[in-house]
Amino acid sequence: MNSLDWQVRLGGGLIMLGGGVFVGLYANDLRTIGQDYNHYGVLALLCIWGGCDWILKSLTKQKWLKFVLFNLLALIRDNNKDDYEKI
Repeated sequence: MNSLDWQVRLGGGLIMLGGGVFVGLYANDLRTIGQDYNHYGVLALLCIWGGCDWILKSLTKQKWLKFVLFNLLALIRDNNKDDYEKI
């Protein structure tokens, strides 16, 4: 699975995430009308978990994203440091 291109992995993760949300809404509809919904709820949770995992794995392979996130966290840290000095 490590050899997948990051765009393919991102697309698959988004499809799994969207499918998990759709199945979760369907499970909620089944719950409101009083039918068995547990297996759909578990399927929704697994799809959402798998989709988020694939999205995270595809984005962590991007060096530009690591650079942007590192600088964003440094900026947030520096802004919070000024707030603490005022106290």
